[in-house]
Amino acid sequence: MKQSNIKLSLSGLSLSAKIKRYFITLSIALPAVYMLLPSTITAVAAGTPADYHPESVIHRNVMYYGDWTAEGNIYPSHIPAQELTHLSFAFLDFDASANLVLVDFNVAMNAYLGISGATWGDANAGILSAMQLLRAKNPNLRIGVSLGGRLKSGDFSVVAANPVLRAKLVNNIVKFVKYTAMDYVDIAWEYPCDVRMPDLVENIHDEGTANATPLDKQHYVYLLQELRTALDGQGEELGKKYELSIAVPALKERLELGFDIPDMMELVDFVNIMSYDMNDDQGAIASHHTALYTNPADPYYNDGFSVDDSVNYLLEEGADPGKLVVGYGLHIRGWEHVDNDGAAVDGYGNPLPGLFGTIHLVPLFPPRPAMEEFYGDLGQLYARYPGLQYYWDDMAKAPYLYSAAENVFFTFDDVDSVTEKAEYIKANNLGGANSWMQSKNKESVSVGTIRDELAAVMKEELFGSSGLPGYHIGGTDIEAEVSIIPFTQNHQNFYNITISNPATTDETDHVLEIAEFHLETIKLPTLYIRTVSNATFSPVGNSSITVSNQNGYGVVNLATGYGSRFIFQSGSLSFQVKTSGPADIADIVGMEITQRIASDGPEISRQTILENMEPTITGADNVMIGLGTAFHPLQGVTATDQEDGAPPLLMRQLWECGPDRFEPGIADFHRQ
Repeated sequence: MKQSNIKLSLSGLSLSAKIKRYFITLSIALPAVYMLLPSTITAVAAGTPADYHPESVIHRNVMYYGDWTAEGNIYPSHIPAQELTHLSFAFLDFDASANLVLVDFNVAMNAYLGISGATWGDANAGILSAMQLLRAKNPNLRIGVSLGGRLKSGDFSVVAANPVLRAKLVNNIVKFVKYTAMDYVDIAWEYPCDVRMPDLVENIHDEGTANATPLDKQHYVYLLQELRTALDGQGEELGKKYELSIAVPALKERLELGFDIPDMMELVDFVNIMSYDMNDDQGAIASHHTALYTNPADPYYNDGFSVDDSVNYLLEEGADPGKLVVGYGLHIRGWEHVDNDGAAVDGYGNPLPGLFGTIHLVPLFPPRPAMEEFYGDLGQLYARYPGLQYYWDDMAKAPYLYSAAENVFFTFDDVDSVTEKAEYIKANNLGGANSWMQSKNKESVSVGTIRDELAAVMKEELFGSSGLPGYHIGGTDIEAEVSIIPFTQNHQNFYNITISNPATTDETDHVLEIAEFHLETIKLPTLYIRTVSNATFSPVGNSSITVSNQNGYGVVNLATGYGSRFIFQSGSLSFQVKTSGPADIADIVGMEITQRIASDGPEISRQTILENMEPTITGADNVMIGLGTAFHPLQGVTATDQEDGAPPLLMRQLWECGPDRFEPGIADFHRQ
């Protein structure tokens, strides 16, 4: 602490200090037999919001990650985060009462997933923590949650139609993104106004959309309006800008039926066009499922089965091109029993065998002629069907595989088709690309286990070879209080430090309660201590915590001790460190605390929990007192604390004791 000058007045005295929610008090050095104030200090964290400007991003490279893929040992750590701007957790569900539901709760919240320093059920476990870790390592990445999806859109119609339930859902979503430290919300209602019974043969968890009505179209807009307002309000409180996106079908028929494009465009930051699976497992002919253009030989040419058809329709309806994010597929659609009876040719007049060929349905109910494979398993298809040949449809800018001998047909995106889509996005000033879904991509030879081949192509085409721009994402700071008691023992100086977590459980909804617990637990903390004397610090006894000294700070890594890895809601942690400096709080300039998701991961925050600035006392003319300066007793002194208006503790003590109790002494500072 620097020399502190104090200005004294017999008629008045005031205190000023740059403090974060704690008192600085001044005491007068008395004879040794009388101690006026204890040498303790308490501070509460209050971090500074960070700026966030997603609107400065020209393009987006968005990817969806399904929670179920973790069960196949494909973790967030396998995601090519360095190639992405946005990563969506898919999917968050909700029930007919607007309560949130995690489809696989344990995977989302409890699973280890290879996170160092985490065990089952820890506050740093699960996919949602792993996504935060991924962002900490890749500040170019924004993470979000996608609500609904094909299997879990069954309750949208009921909840969106009811103002009370709609408000409850919005409130729950906004809390969820706060507690999981996310940056955006993606609504994937599949599809408004479109009645579909659950397909329990495909998936026993399919809810269908049996309650869909023509009013869904307007209720969807109401939902987005209320979400926009709530996200903006919470963002203003937290010092960040939340984004809101929607996922929409590519086909004109479904867009016309359920989506009010002009009104939606006013409310959202971007629109993820699901321009894949445009030809699905119920089709009658074998065709591209994610073509850029429609081949004129397609019998359904006028039905809009291409990216270009979808984009043109949306633009005609008033869409902002800069908000349109084109989808590409990381999966392969395939059919057996495909005849070579189509009449397709490429851009040079060459025949395209199998394309638009008749599919003979297999005897299942409902019919199941289609297969879905991973793009990453493309090589296995060649092994399974040795007769497969690769074809490029230059009219559609799309590849496919076909074997006339085995009557099998596979449609997919590859490096060439993704490159074409990227060029299309740039040429039409569109908002970027989105891909479904992460687990199905192909591993890159250069990156190893990272499944990044097509995402890397899209990134390179849209952004070039340099790294993506980084963003400091604002959010909720942790709550922490610190108390310090200095003491001397055997001629050595120590501090007893207690860090407390005053947060309490406020939520009763199960999903929100656990999410709140994750956010409000102080995880794998490290404490940084800065002193006037540039003291060095060392551990005490056989303590398992690690104490070091770096760049003028004493660094106390609490994560190395098993019992000190977490400070839970309403919990506290006490420990001791030895200091080479004086055992005096006045020597401590400040303290900062950081957290980590993984013990070997980067710090996810660094915030001040104690800022020990010197106070000044003003009110006298030409009278200055500094530390160690002799002075006469104070009389007639009045003062108020500038934070809450109460008298400083020193003044309360003076009034209680009376000025006649004090004798001339030496000015000194103590803080509480």
